[in-house]
Amino acid sequence: MVKIINIITGTVNNLMNIMPSYGEDRLEICRKCDKLKVGVMFGERCGKCGCILKSKVTVESEKCPDGKW
Repeated sequence: MVKIINIITGTVNNLMNIMPSYGEDRLEICRKCDKLKVGVMFGERCGKCGCILKSKVTVESEKCPDGKW
């Protein structure tokens, strides 16, 4: 249930263009990662977990699957 709430929260944050300061820091780390995937439809995604990064990084309780943040 927590994961579903995090996905919804992250999606809303992304759609509303809400980016907390910790989200900006996380996104910078992700952009330097060798697992970063960039696609036309969903933009930047994590190559390990498949999450849309602009959504995932905005949810404070989410974690990088490689432990980078």
